[in-house]
Amino acid sequence: MGRYLVYEVKYVENQISGYKHIDRVKAFNEDSGSNLEFTREEVVDHLRQAYLYNTKFYTYFKKNGVWTVGQQIILFEGKYITTVSNNKKEDNLGELPEY
Repeated sequence: MGRYLVYEVKYVENQISGYKHIDRVKAFNEDSGSNLEFTREEVVDHLRQAYLYNTKFYTYFKKNGVWTVGQQIILFEGKYITTVSNNKKEDNLGELPEY
């Protein structure tokens, strides 16, 4: 329900592959004005079923002291949480701060 603006991301390292993947994100909901935290599973579920939830996720960051909406977040190849312009086979939300 609405547009979620992701402003922080928490990565964890996979002990087997050594790659980092998104564990959870913090997002601002424009409709309710509230800050929320989503697990990886919740984000993936929302992205897979965006038509049911009527939601979209975008990166959200400060640029010159002003909050700015960035790129849309998608599920690449059904499993990687990334932005529209990034075609890497890994979780990647750009330069968002980690927590």
